[in-house]
Amino acid sequence: MDAANEYYSGLKENGEEYRTELFVKNNTYEKVESDILKRLKLWDVNEDGTINYKDLSESTIHVDTYNFLVRLKECE
Repeated sequence: MDAANEYYSGLKENGEEYRTELFVKNNTYEKVESDILKRLKLWDVNEDGTINYKDLSESTIHVDTYNFLVRLKECE
């Protein structure tokens, strides 16, 4: 019960930032990014030689996914 109270208290105080921090705490950024990009079957859109979240930056379809990965990257 204390864990639930702590979670909802943190969520109330810091909202999405708290939820993102918890997510990163329980998952590595690299693993999350890799899994998402594999699922999207993304290619090297910006032609920088690396397939990563930056390849989503110009996407009009995956805006929420890009924003999510940016938030996670900041918490890394």
